[in-house]
Amino acid sequence: MNYSTASGEVISPLFDNKMHLQPHVADSIVVTDLRRAKIDSSISSTQATDGYSFQTKYNYKYSMVADGANQTRPIRLLSVEELVLLRAQAKVVKGDLAGALIDVNTIRTKSGGLPPIAAFASSAAAINAILYEKRYSLLSEGAQRWVDLRAYNLLNRTSFPAGSKSAPYASDPFTKVFPIPQAEFDARKGDIACKAS
Repeated sequence: MNYSTASGEVISPLFDNKMHLQPHVADSIVVTDLRRAKIDSSISSTQATDGYSFQTKYNYKYSMVADGANQTRPIRLLSVEELVLLRAQAKVVKGDLAGALIDVNTIRTKSGGLPPIAAFASSAAAINAILYEKRYSLLSEGAQRWVDLRAYNLLNRTSFPAGSKSAPYASDPFTKVFPIPQAEFDARKGDIACKAS
């Protein structure tokens, strides 16, 4: 999607100085990962939202400074990175860990500048590696992270306990239930349990 600052046009929805990154986003990325450049820690933020106050020192690099480049920065609708990582997820479901490893290492080395992973010890290890790559390659590009956490039953208080690095403040809100779109509900014939496959 392309955006413009011209009269009557729409600027990028990612340009929003009220949009911040959760602290664990920066704490979990490998120090030498090139995608760290998307994370800005120069502005500390305390933001009140719906009666809650949260604090973070991390922001999406392109959302804070009001300049033409950030306001008109295009958003990818679908990227090769995402397609390769979706294929890796499908390969894990089929039991093809070697094939998934090739896909993960392609993104890991080219986008992250990281050394390749030698092998996956299990399907769980493969999924964790895929989720890491998706998190940082697609950071702030859409709802992929939320969808992945829901699909793998990770969208819960066990994964984000209050007072932890993931949810560092006891007052952090945690939404337990999200509405399921009617089209998805219909396609699943009313079966709304989270499933990884």
